[in-house]
This record gives sequence, structure tokens and C-alpha cells, in this order.
Amino acid sequence: MTADDGITTKTYAVLFRYVLSIATLDTLYISEGTLEPGFDPEVISYTAWLPEGSTTIPDVFYETTDPFATVEIIQADYIGNTYSIRVTAGDGVHKMIYRIKFLVTGVYDFIQDTPNIYPNPVRDYINIDMKNNKIIKRIEILSIDGKVVRIIDHIHSESLTINRENLPSGMYFLRIHSDETFVKKVLIR
Repeated sequence: MTADDGITTKTYAVLFRYVLSIATLDTLYISEGTLEPGFDPEVISYTAWLPEGSTTIPDVFYETTDPFATVEIIQADYIGNTYSIRVTAGDGVHKMIYRIKFLVTGVYDFIQDTPNIYPNPVRDYINIDMKNNKIIKRIEILSIDGKVVRIIDHIHSESLTINRENLPSGMYFLRIHSDETFVKKVLIR
């Protein structure tokens, strides 16, 4: 730019930034354990399955899709609690909250309300009986690598018998949803 005197000049730089409205994560993983389901930017709720005996929350790593997005973290202070990642897009308007609930895999007693699961190992059928009048709402059968191989939904009963048909021999986890969620390891022969 040249001043009115025709001699003095000044150069200005104008930086335009396109503000994105994308409030998603591009990457999400933990230092120990397995995230379920596997990361997808559109999925906002995860379970982190930690190895049996874990007593601390592992490190959580993430990257935002929008480099100008801001992130607020709400730490999980103990296993069983939820870690939250609140992403605000560069436009300051669009927001998304990702949640990770940390649970430990393995065979252990949760509380006296833990369901009875028998027989274990399983040959043809597995029986699940809840305690203290708890109602089974949903059961997921997971392979040892954390993939859901069967879902039984809309149960609303205190007990259930499951036929093991089409499940090859191996180790599985049962995730039983009632008012609480229980996980049990079972062996199918």
C-alpha cells in the first residue's frame, strides 16, 4: 500500500482462515486394552476392555479432524467410570462428546448381584439366572478378540437359556445388560 505522499509504502498480509464445523475425532486409541467397537469418527460411545488385574486407567490418545477444534477432557478417575472427550469445532458452534467406559475383562465377582451362568464349559446350552429380581434386557456374545458374534435383544426376563448353535468351540465373553452390565468369560466345547 502506498501513502498519500506517493513515496511511503507499507505491505500488509491478510490471512483468511476457513472455519470448519467438524467436531469429530480423526484418531482415538488407548495405551492398554481394547476399544469396542473399533474406532469410527461417527461412533461416540465406547467400552475400553482392560486386562484382568488392571487397576489404573490407561492413557487415551486422540486427534481432531479439524486442526482448529478445541478439546475438553473429563478424566475417568477409576475403573468402571467414564472418560469424556468434548470436541468443539473451529466454528465454536458444533460439538461432539466421545465417551469411553473402562472395564476389566476376566472372571471375577462384581457384586453379590452377579448372574449365575452355567454350565461352564458349555456343550449345547448355557443358562443365565439373574439374582435379586434383576431383569435381563440384552445379551451380547463376544469372541475373544472383542467382536460381537451374537446379540439377543428384548429379553425382559430374570433367566434365559441360550442354544450354542453356530458358535464354534472357543473362549467367549457374555455381556449381560440389566440395570447394570456384567461380563463373564465362558468356554464353549
